Amino acid sequence: MRILKRTTLVVILVLTGLTVSSPAHAGERGTWFSTRAGIALDRVISADTGQGSAFQYGAALYASGRIYGWQHSRTAAFAARVLAERKAATPLTTHAGTTCNYGLDREYDAFNDGSVNPITTTYAVTLAGHVGDSLRLAYKGGTPGVARADVQCIVDALTQFPTVPMGKGVCVAYSDQAADVAAGCVHNVNSGVAWFLGEANKDGFGATGMQRRITNIVLAEAVAYHPAQFAWPYIEGQTEPQDVDHGSYSSEAMMSLAFWLGREPTYVAMTTTAPAGSSATQLDQYAVAHLRLAGANFGASLPGTTVRNDPDVSLWCQLSDQHRAEMDALLSRRTGLEAAQWAQYGARAARACAAQEA
Repeated sequence: MRILKRTTLVVILVLTGLTVSSPAHAGERGTWFSTRAGIALDRVISADTGQGSAFQYGAALYASGRIYGWQHSRTAAFAARVLAERKAATPLTTHAGTTCNYGLDREYDAFNDGSVNPITTTYAVTLAGHVGDSLRLAYKGGTPGVARADVQCIVDALTQFPTVPMGKGVCVAYSDQAADVAAGCVHNVNSGVAWFLGEANKDGFGATGMQRRITNIVLAEAVAYHPAQFAWPYIEGQTEPQDVDHGSYSSEAMMSLAFWLGREPTYVAMTTTAPAGSSATQLDQYAVAHLRLAGANFGASLPGTTVRNDPDVSLWCQLSDQHRAEMDALLSRRTGLEAAQWAQYGARAARACAAQEA
């Protein structure tokens, strides 16, 4: 298992306010990301009092596994934090001899329609994207305290999750609440579920109906794609594309599920910067998208993802060079547990970029 290395550059960058920048070269991209991922994770560790969310602890678990190793005590501690975030058991989230009811730490009106979800609500994106993938990798890496059943429960729950009626294909609902099922298909959540189930299947996990669910999700997302916009709507039926942050989750997932359908919106996102006059929220959305896609693990072995004059360098890694100032600015704004997402995507990018440039 490859573990990212920490260097004294961490101290240098902290003292200089993350102003160090230099032209990228072979091996340097991985170091650039791993150094900053370490800074972000240190902020999480320093601020953690056990009051974080499943989203934050799932991201920190991933980052720690990549930086310190999956069997390190810090990684095991974050795994325990994730598992402690489970809410009261429900029939949907009781499988394989355990439970996996993950969601938010608060009541939430997901669609501003007056239907407030209770704190016990199960959210599909939390299962698949925020918790599931980190637990999958932790189990695969031998993290103490993470059992096969912890992943299998999530696989089973997502395979049986409520669905939104669609003209073609299947869309997994935003949550297990009836009002959220009726609200419509949220496309980035849908593609993220199929991606997680596909990755789990590669690791030997299965469930009755899982393959059919993946296939039908891909069909629904192919039909919903807007070629002229290189994007999907956030909710089925909208004409406007989803924001670049949510869009990057869709496009990366689709690169795994239907490569060419995901490749083009990924390229557009990585060659686009925030428009002049963007709000603080929009700037964050672009920075998160570029950070996420810099680590997209679809490198030189696939067509359309290599640099023509240097086939050993991932196109996504190279395109991330132009967004470094933006990603540094995002890191400067992420303090405490909020830095967990940067740590996760930074550690992921470090691994992906280094793998291409080694």
